[in-house]
Amino acid sequence: MNVLLFGVVFAFVVCHSPRVVEELTQTYMTLSGRTGLDLFLARIYELSRWALLLGSSCNMAIYAWVDRGFRRALAKLLVPGANA
Repeated sequence: MNVLLFGVVFAFVVCHSPRVVEELTQTYMTLSGRTGLDLFLARIYELSRWALLLGSSCNMAIYAWVDRGFRRALAKLLVPGANA
């Protein structure tokens, strides 16, 4: 159970970090009146969107990898009649 929790939290932190960096950078630029990092922010924004998608997808893979009961329930859901 500890490995499962660590894996989910780790994936969450890694995948949400680009979004946090983008938000903090954009807030700093707005408050300080600075410009010029628009291309940087656009790249970080795209990276954060893909990372959030990946993070959402990773959770199911982590659960399936670590938890045998989850694997069985997922197999029954995806393949009716399966006894995994």
